[in-house]
Amino acid sequence: MTATRDFWLHIGGERAAAFEQVFGTRIVAVESPATHMALLPGLDEPQEVYLLDLEWAREQGCRQRIVAHLSCQFGVEESFTDARLEQEGLPLLAADTTLEIRNPQKWFN
Repeated sequence: MTATRDFWLHIGGERAAAFEQVFGTRIVAVESPATHMALLPGLDEPQEVYLLDLEWAREQGCRQRIVAHLSCQFGVEESFTDARLEQEGLPLLAADTTLEIRNPQKWFN
């Protein structure tokens, strides 16, 4: 049985097609509705990000596709990418996204 998730990120803009190819969808579960700032490879300034719900990715069977995609993109071994995902999670740029909160009554009184 899968857990009920309340926070979903709808990916738009230029990244939408790539997300659909890797994740199989343009809507992914995130850990929290809160963003934070993170330095990301290839970008000079800290970026506002959400964190992918990695357990959701495992349940959907797309975690290995994510590892393969990131390893290819950054030219590193899959074992390295897999270990970094476990340690740090996967930040998702908040730009060109829409956050959906399901069951908002549970979170906002």
